[in-house]
Amino acid sequence: ASTTGLGSVTVTQNGAIGSGGDPVTNDGIQATVNNAANTKLVLVTTNASIDAGNNGVTATTNGLGGVKVDQTAGTITAGNDGINATITNAVNVAGNVVVNTSAGAAILATNNGIVATTVGEGDVFVTNAGNTKATNGDGIFAAVNGPGLPSSDGFVTVDNKAGATASSTNGAGIKALNNSNDDVVVSNAGTVSGATFGITAKTTGIGGAVTVTQTGGSTAQTGADTGAGISAVITAAGNSDQVFVNLTGGTVTATGDGVFARTAGTGLVKVDVAGGVTVTGGSAGGVSNGDGVVAIAAGG
Repeated sequence: ASTTGLGSVTVTQNGAIGSGGDPVTNDGIQATVNNAANTKLVLVTTNASIDAGNNGVTATTNGLGGVKVDQTAGTITAGNDGINATITNAVNVAGNVVVNTSAGAAILATNNGIVATTVGEGDVFVTNAGNTKATNGDGIFAAVNGPGLPSSDGFVTVDNKAGATASSTNGAGIKALNNSNDDVVVSNAGTVSGATFGITAKTTGIGGAVTVTQTGGSTAQTGADTGAGISAVITAAGNSDQVFVNLTGGTVTATGDGVFARTAGTGLVKVDVAGGVTVTGGSAGGVSNGDGVVAIAAGG
């Protein structure tokens, strides 16, 4: 479903698309606005299973509106990304990208489980209550990759709910990136695991904090010891906001560092590990670069 006009695009799926023995060749669902002046929403609701050779769901606008994908039930099996929701118009300052998965829903993707990105200045929100698994990419990849100007806005928020899974065999469980002057916030109460990182949250903007919280469940990093269970980083020397990792429940394990928190700016770096929480670095044993908690304020 697509438009080159000024209307909205809405797709609601109630029956299965493709099957394990007979997947559709390309995308399971493709919903597109292809008009740079269109201010309306692209909305996809998937209530049943999808088996697709490329993306399970592609939802995109090059206009000025938002993109929203809700997976309420079923399993998306995809040869590329499970859900790919994107804004491709760099002058889109009002449209948000929103992806929600419900408990009981599942994504099995060869590349990324969920991709939610904008090159504009809106916000990106991902709420995962389902079972999202990737092989070669990231379980969840959420990013604001806008103009990167001193005035640029756009929050990145990822929430992995209790009972949910976000995992990747070869990538990160959750990757949240921002180049604007707003925050990156990642919350976990479920299960997160990845080879490169369990959770990696980073901003390159000259403003905006990075916050990672875990209230329960687990975060694990299983690959080379150059990674981390949780990595929270500000890279801009001019950024005076804080890096904050707050662990009040669950476990963090990694072959690399359990928690790596760093700013190149002048703000605070804070790691709180509550009683009863276990953080383990260098979990592979032997000679390892992994530490339990690393906190670095390089700029101040």
